[in-house]
Amino acid sequence: QSRYQRHIQAHRDRHLEAVAEALGRLVEVGGARQIVLAGETRLVAALRAHLPASLGERVAGVVPAARYEPASALVGRAAGLLAGAHATETQTAVNAVLTEAAKGGRAVAGPEATLEAAGRGAIDRLYALGTFREAGRRCGACGGLQRGAASRCRLCGGETRAVELRDALVERVLGSGGDVEVVEAHEALGGVGGVAARLRYPL
Repeated sequence: QSRYQRHIQAHRDRHLEAVAEALGRLVEVGGARQIVLAGETRLVAALRAHLPASLGERVAGVVPAARYEPASALVGRAAGLLAGAHATETQTAVNAVLTEAAKGGRAVAGPEATLEAAGRGAIDRLYALGTFREAGRRCGACGGLQRGAASRCRLCGGETRAVELRDALVERVLGSGGDVEVVEAHEALGGVGGVAARLRYPL
């Protein structure tokens, strides 16, 4: 009985090592940033013990799964877990940006400061509430974005035309090589006007 148990344990360990190696190859080829493991709690815990640190750091969580379940059910659970993890990461990132902006560091908060940073091409990552909508103007001469309905640019005096500021801001940030994150809900971000940004350098 003891030899049989050792045989089963050795067989399981070899199988888990093979699974870990296959997972490593998939991540290397596909470039996955996050991994969701699915299975029985005991087996998933055993698999995690065989994962190298580089893979273990990418495990976003675990969802329950049985052998007879269709892949669509597992994908649905994994998608829900990842969505929750991403929402939490976004909330944390926005909090950090707002704190940095309050200190006058490499971040800005509010429409005016964010528009100025976008005009300088300084935004590394823009955070905008999905509900943020505001009419504004774009200068036909210098391209500057501004709030309000003034027909003349505050920067160069050129003629302006009406734009929707969020769309124009997103276009400007992406055009300068920055990233954009649309935030579904964040009370503090709403309190500063619905937009904030992490900067490449302090203004």
